[in-house]
Amino acid sequence: IIAPHEIDKERLADIKKLFAGAVFYAEFIAGETAAQTIIIDNIGMLSKLYQLATVAYIGGGFNDSGIHNILEAAVYGKPVIFGPEYERFAEANELVERKGAFSAAYLCKPPSHQLIKLLYCFILIIPSKFKL
Repeated sequence: IIAPHEIDKERLADIKKLFAGAVFYAEFIAGETAAQTIIIDNIGMLSKLYQLATVAYIGGGFNDSGIHNILEAAVYGKPVIFGPEYERFAEANELVERKGAFSAAYLCKPPSHQLIKLLYCFILIIPSKFKL
């Protein structure tokens, strides 16, 4: 499940090009298609989806503007991945220390093409046995 930060039509189209066979959530719930990859195309679902995740990529941390809210995923005990610039955030430092969070830079040296794809948006990896 891909939950982009920005959901304007152009951004959603760009994301769909990156993931072959992906469908938008609105198409999926309408029963129009089955999917291995679902792109969330509305606001307000993310905090509910974290409880189903295996691991969550949280946006930010690639410059000094900060990271997004990691506690929404961490509250469910989900491992969190974010960019390398997180030192100013006490909750991120504590999760890294406890091995509940990891910097994307740590996980992939040098970054692979697949990881770069993931870094464009929030990512939730949900076991296939769960239904939305």
